[in-house]
This record gives sequence, structure tokens and C-alpha cells, in this order.
Amino acid sequence: MAGFGCTLLLAGLFSLGWLRHGKSPYDLSFLHLDWIWRTDLPYWSAHIFNLTLVATGIDLMACGVVMILRAHLLQRACD
Repeated sequence: MAGFGCTLLLAGLFSLGWLRHGKSPYDLSFLHLDWIWRTDLPYWSAHIFNLTLVATGIDLMACGVVMILRAHLLQRACD
């Protein structure tokens, strides 16, 4: 689940414009989120879909990490 979440997160970030035009991976200026409330802009729904991919990826990664940690703690408790 965490791996799938990471894949969704990266796919959403790349679709939103991460690493375009040779920019640094640490340059997050492409995440100008002022367009979320401006539904009249072109490609608004595509941007929202990509943002949804990012949010879903983060959620799945977090759930996967929690599941791994719970399994690890349960295994330690049984030993």
C-alpha cells in the first residue's frame, strides 16, 4: 500500500509540473495553489485531479507505514 501510494504521489506531482524545465527537485514553486478556488481557469479539473492523486498518494503512504509499524510492533509483542 505504501509503494502504491508513493507511485500515486509521484504521478500527481509530475502531472502538476514537478521537475519541468530543468528545475531543482527542491523547487516547489509549481505548487501555486491559488488556482484551487478559481474554477473559471482552463484545465482546472485536470489540476484538481492531479492534486487529488497527490493527496490520495500521501494518504495511502501513511496508511501503509502505519500498517507496517503495527505489524512490526505486534510481532515484537509476540516474541
